[in-house]
Amino acid sequence: MEEIPVVNELDYHFTVEQEVGSATHACFGFNGTCGIWRIAAINEAGGWKDQTTVEDMDLVVRASLKGWKFVYLGDLQVKSELPSTFKAFRYQQHRWSCGPANLFRKMVMEIVRNKKVNLW
Repeated sequence: MEEIPVVNELDYHFTVEQEVGSATHACFGFNGTCGIWRIAAINEAGGWKDQTTVEDMDLVVRASLKGWKFVYLGDLQVKSELPSTFKAFRYQQHRWSCGPANLFRKMVMEIVRNKKVNLW
């Protein structure tokens, strides 16, 4: 039996945020679902840390501040997992909406002081 691809809200999110971020060499949020990292980038950024609820985004910001660039491959297909219940979905969405704000609060001064970040 052939598997029918499911288009969900994340497909649109990735198309806009990550393809545009990649095309403009801007910092964009890596989602831990699927990605390949250079070990040197992770090590130079200080490694994986669990001090926030958005550990993957935390690593992206720290690696970006060290000068690493990211590429999004939209034509690469992988299986994804959606929350199994509506309660789990609400928890995930709350985490995704609050996590970036908390990360920004944690790192705002480091971002502002970084010479590789311009106002644009």
